[in-house]
Amino acid sequence: MRDSPCIELSILQSSSATVSEPTRKLCELDGKSFNDGFSEFTLLTAEFRSARLFLTFKVIPLNLVPTLEVECITGVSSQGITAPECQEVAKIPDSCLRVINSLQLSECFRARKDDADSRLNQTYQALLQRIGNAYRSSPEKKDLLKSQLKNAQRQWIYLRDADCELMAFEAEPGSQAHEGNVNQCVTAATQFRSRQLREMSSQLTPQEMIEQ
Repeated sequence: MRDSPCIELSILQSSSATVSEPTRKLCELDGKSFNDGFSEFTLLTAEFRSARLFLTFKVIPLNLVPTLEVECITGVSSQGITAPECQEVAKIPDSCLRVINSLQLSECFRARKDDADSRLNQTYQALLQRIGNAYRSSPEKKDLLKSQLKNAQRQWIYLRDADCELMAFEAEPGSQAHEGNVNQCVTAATQFRSRQLREMSSQLTPQEMIEQ
């Protein structure tokens, strides 16, 4: 990152199979430059879906604490690329930074799962509140959406846990390896669910539009 402090986002022109001039640059986070505001800023994943680009970064501040994962979302269309909106989506526990044995690795997996669960609960509660605010003039619609969300969340948790037990089938149940495999699976699924709920929240119609 020292040699290239910005991430350049460009649109591929399908007709000519060439890349246009960069239409958007991502050079800082929370007012801090990638070049001198962090000790490490690493792109982990990039996913294009529903006309939006999702970028996930590993971020280590200059003081090394805490290490974070940040998601930046930008809209992509023929008109160009919108400015990215970024937010913290995970905190990498200290137990994950200096792992030298299997016990510490298990502690890391457990801590990451707990962090993901906590963030999902916050996102879920925020969505329930947003539904209440967006549909306060339509009580029946509000109650229906809240009921549907609660039911969907209960079913999703059941499916997540069942799937993760299945994914860990090769390890002996009750073993450290089995717990670690389940926790890794739960963490990944929970982080993805948090993104789904954040997207759902962003799509809710504002109150002033409902009242028109």
